[in-house]
Amino acid sequence: MDKLYTLAKGARAREFGYIKDLTGLTVYTGKDLSTIFYIADSNIESMLTYFESKGWFVLGNQIDDVKPNGLGDYFKSVLKVSPKYASHIAAYLVKESKLTYRDDSGYLEFRVR
Repeated sequence: MDKLYTLAKGARAREFGYIKDLTGLTVYTGKDLSTIFYIADSNIESMLTYFESKGWFVLGNQIDDVKPNGLGDYFKSVLKVSPKYASHIAAYLVKESKLTYRDDSGYLEFRVR
């Protein structure tokens, strides 16, 4: 299992594990990495296609304050999963050079590469 940190400021960044296989990505999160989330490659590709023409978009994944048109909103409304996983997938996609990010407006923002 490889490990990364979510893209958050300072102490808010959380370590998570992941395993990439032939069909998707399994994310292990939580204090003891016991919470498991799987996302298929096809869902990742659909998400990247959706955001490709949108320019910069926010992460907006706070469970109690999901930002419209952000990555968290996509997870909640399209994938029908918790928006909290958006930060894990975003960190992985930045590592894989599929997304670029910035944090100069007070919000994490991403753009498809």
